Amino acid sequence: MPHEHFDAIEKHKSVQENPLNQCYFPETGPHSFRRWMLWFVVVICLVHDCVRGIDTDSVRNIQLKAELKIRPAQSGHQIKIWIPVPQSSSIQTVTQEVRHESLPLRRSTEKRFGNSMLYGRGPISTADGLNFEIVWHITRQESRANGEQEIHILSDETRALWMTGSKKVPIGGRPLELIDAAKLPVDSRDRARMFYHRVLDHLSYDKSRPGYGTGDAVWACESRFGNCTDFHSLFMSLARSHNIPARFEIGYSLPRNKTTGRLSGYHCWAWFFENRNGWTPVDISEAEKNPEQVEYCFGNLSVDRVGFSIGRDLILEPPQKGPPLNYFVKPYVEADGMSVDDVDVYFSLSFFDIDTGAPE
Repeated sequence: MPHEHFDAIEKHKSVQENPLNQCYFPETGPHSFRRWMLWFVVVICLVHDCVRGIDTDSVRNIQLKAELKIRPAQSGHQIKIWIPVPQSSSIQTVTQEVRHESLPLRRSTEKRFGNSMLYGRGPISTADGLNFEIVWHITRQESRANGEQEIHILSDETRALWMTGSKKVPIGGRPLELIDAAKLPVDSRDRARMFYHRVLDHLSYDKSRPGYGTGDAVWACESRFGNCTDFHSLFMSLARSHNIPARFEIGYSLPRNKTTGRLSGYHCWAWFFENRNGWTPVDISEAEKNPEQVEYCFGNLSVDRVGFSIGRDLILEPPQKGPPLNYFVKPYVEADGMSVDDVDVYFSLSFFDIDTGAPE
């Protein structure tokens, strides 16, 4: 399944010599103490660099609770519910507990991208409507560029999947006007970096004006503002148009300086593939909001997020009656085959960091 692509890519690692193995400590001579202190400082610095990649800030353990309430409808209405769930991957481990369900829920997986979800169906027959409470325990790791030189191979099927355009992320067209093809680097990672900076320069993160949030690459190109969906749709359009597979991932941001609270809105990012480093993340909207993170946000992802689904134009499992979903980050509900308005569906997420203890 596509979610297994984090781990299922063939790798042929080269062995790099550990610089610590070359260290030695002179025991004699007029400058032995000074040399010893110099080597001591070097070792401390090297160890610090090694530990920094796996320190406690690179892993975050949380409990995430979802509450879903659906307003009562006229008696006899048949309801179908699809609830997105956090996905397990090489950088995110998830266990699930359903605490309350007004309808029986079962786990299902859509066929194209491999996203898992919870699905339920049945009548609304109570005055209280339908209520669900689901809890996930999640360990999220930082995704960090490690500098290793490897050879990664993407299957033809997987490459075709992530080279295919979608309704709002076309191959070619208006976004290509942002790039001078004659000046594109040969190396695919360098091309991706150029697209990253081009999107960063072209767009402003702005949710004060209407139109943002649909992840429309052409609209973003013309409007020059938007949110995370618009930034990364434009990046993916540029990448795929220049033979770089790219995929969309969406979930929620975790407040960096809080250990408990409610999650206020979704967040998304993108991944591109190149043979030397495999799947590599970019978070361009985060870089635009935090200029000091521009270099970090190309090739790295912080632990302060939870991934819920990948891909666009999703057909759920079992398939919904309505059109494909632009993206899947909140519950989708149908009543008698018709989509239920958001005003009739209440969905909230709250979290706490497990290492700090459960809130009262």
